[in-house]
Amino acid sequence: MIKNENLSSLAVKNSAFGIIAAIISKVGGALFIILIARLLLPKLFGIYSLVISIIIIILTFADFGLNGTVVRYVSKALGKENFGKARAYIRYTLKLKLLLLLILTLGILVFSKFLAYDLYKNPLLFYPLLFSSFYIIIESLRAFFGNLFLAIKNLRPIPPLEFLHQILKMGFAAVAIFFLSDSFKIAGIFIASAMAGAIIVIFMFFLLFKRNKKLFFGKPKKIENTKILNYLKFMSIASISLVFFGSIDTLMLGLFVDSIYLGYYRAALGLILTIAAIFSFSAILLPIFTQINNQRFQRGFEKTFRYAIILTIPSFFGGVILSKYLIFTLYGLEYMPAIYSLYVLSPLIIIAPLVALYSTIFQSKAKVKTLAKSIFWALILNLILNIIFILIFLRISQESAILGAGIATVISRVFLLGCLMIKAKSQMKLNLIKKDIFKPIIASIIMSFFLMLYLQIINLNFILGIIGLIFGILVYFISLWLVKGIGIEDLKLLKSFKKEKVQKINL
Repeated sequence: MIKNENLSSLAVKNSAFGIIAAIISKVGGALFIILIARLLLPKLFGIYSLVISIIIIILTFADFGLNGTVVRYVSKALGKENFGKARAYIRYTLKLKLLLLLILTLGILVFSKFLAYDLYKNPLLFYPLLFSSFYIIIESLRAFFGNLFLAIKNLRPIPPLEFLHQILKMGFAAVAIFFLSDSFKIAGIFIASAMAGAIIVIFMFFLLFKRNKKLFFGKPKKIENTKILNYLKFMSIASISLVFFGSIDTLMLGLFVDSIYLGYYRAALGLILTIAAIFSFSAILLPIFTQINNQRFQRGFEKTFRYAIILTIPSFFGGVILSKYLIFTLYGLEYMPAIYSLYVLSPLIIIAPLVALYSTIFQSKAKVKTLAKSIFWALILNLILNIIFILIFLRISQESAILGAGIATVISRVFLLGCLMIKAKSQMKLNLIKKDIFKPIIASIIMSFFLMLYLQIINLNFILGIIGLIFGILVYFISLWLVKGIGIEDLKLLKSFKKEKVQKINL
């Protein structure tokens, strides 16, 4: 158990590699999306986006909350040095995982034709859906074994593995797009991604087996399956509701607008969620939050919330101001209509990391029933708002319809965040400190004035854009320092992160 160790220093020590891996994953994922968006162009990219939205839902059913469950129970067992129970949890959850994958793979083979020809009436969906079964199996296993590294708090191998995965995925996908015809390009991307993932799964299993034989060999201790299944029940409801929550806009737009407009929408949403995901590091702290209580738990939450706010608020302001340049630079001239969707969706840069943080908090304290209910009602609201706004805005144009979907998405996520905040305050006494929010806003406004003035004076190109961005970041942090939004303690934590040492930082 975590007893006398300082939470901040322990979080730095155990999460440094995880944060690096997360950045590599998100940046690599963003580069992958940009690469295929440029190579496929909006129409085929729209089809790819619809297929990947369907696949993400299937992957969530393949997970069924198992990844979060294995992290919680294995880390808790290892915290008590109970290897027998940890071994039993791994075997039990892996068996459930393989069973789910078998059922879902058969389902894909049966229903691919119906989805492509009858529901969406787009034959180009058929082969990607069919061949995505390989990708689903590999990606599901990669996520499972990756979570074992998180559970045992040994994240050192993850950054190089993640870097290799991103390189292989982009390389294989580029080859598939260049050499296959339009009918098979998207299917080729999923086959390429499955090949890249398979290589990483082999490396992951080898490293886990080599360094943690006790997790795989030996007699497992008896575990309470009913307790796990009860936790898993609400985890699955939460995870499935959440993935529908994140995909319902794309699925519904696929029914009402041409794939080219879906491509614009997904380009904007992908960019926003990539920025947001870089700051969603709270999941790395799940094993730590699981093992601490009372005041240490509250202080740990407050620090994580504060740093998320410090990073996301200026990213929101900067994203809005630089949206036109971001779309043009990253996706090209063909995707410029995505700018308006980017404006509408930009609040997710702040909202999404906070939702991830609160979700982690509820998972760590086994309050997944509360989490599941909140996500479920937010999903219902999202569905209703999408139907209303898409149909209303569709009367104007298809381009307006994608804005309607964006508005529905933002409103429903604000609702979810509000529910989680209220529940966290009433059930766990987690209160917010207002100055943690207001000071980054003041510094972000100062930064925004600088960026707007810079854009007025400078004839922007790529190099000058990077220079302006660097100066904007400097202006923000200097302003934040002057309004006492950051201090010496934060610099000490940053220093300890760089040196990867355990520092004594008062929490």
